[in-house]
Amino acid sequence: MPGTQALGEMIDGAEGQLEILNSYLTDPDMLDRIEEAGKRGVDVTVVVPLRSNVSPARDAAQHNYGRLFDAGVRVYEYETIIHQKVYIADDTLMIGTINLDAWALYRNNEIALLIEDPAVADEARRVLVDDALSRSTAATLPEGRWNRLQDWFWDKMVYFL
Repeated sequence: MPGTQALGEMIDGAEGQLEILNSYLTDPDMLDRIEEAGKRGVDVTVVVPLRSNVSPARDAAQHNYGRLFDAGVRVYEYETIIHQKVYIADDTLMIGTINLDAWALYRNNEIALLIEDPAVADEARRVLVDDALSRSTAATLPEGRWNRLQDWFWDKMVYFL
């Protein structure tokens, strides 16, 4: 099964917990899936970088914070660039090279390991997620008209990022 499809199914199938550590959070379909998970009561935590090596991608992600917050999704910003690609949905872990952007999901050949094991998922939460959260701060909505306009613009350009 392609990684993009497996990742979408993981997010859609999450019932209790969903944790995402990723450099880029720009794909509209994946954002919709994450938002829907939050709306259906899943405890969703997303960690993205405070600073990015692709600042337009960070701006596009920030444009979507409001709708994620409204869905109950907790978004944290890692102290610097985060390069992890970790997804944990209930008792399932996916770790590999898949970012949540158009390049990784639709253009590049990416790889990931899918592990369906409660003990492994819990250990990944403890080792990877807890560590990332200890180095992160809660995200806030962008302030200022210029920042919001810039974030909106890059959100509309995500297919090219």
